[in-house]
Amino acid sequence: MSMPPPALSAPLNIRSPARERIYRTLLADPKALWTVAGLAQRLPGVSADAVRTTLYLLHRDHVLEPVTGQRRLTYQLGDDGAGALRAVLNRWRGKGRPPLATEESD
Repeated sequence: MSMPPPALSAPLNIRSPARERIYRTLLADPKALWTVAGLAQRLPGVSADAVRTTLYLLHRDHVLEPVTGQRRLTYQLGDDGAGALRAVLNRWRGKGRPPLATEESD
């Protein structure tokens, strides 16, 4: 039996356009390596501060894991990280949009 994805702390469950874009970008390529600057560059209109805060909180909640051997602090989704982000996005989507797929092939 598989374990449920980790629950996110309260601030990460509050829906915001910036947070939703960050989560979707992380899920678009779950194996990608991310720095604050790299993710901020991919998200025009989302402040570097919003990206930094979100990444640090996701790391604290064990959704993102640090990648060793990198010059800059670099993260990657943890084993259960994608499931945790999908669960939050699916809760947010309860307003007429279809839920996100839970398969690895997203």
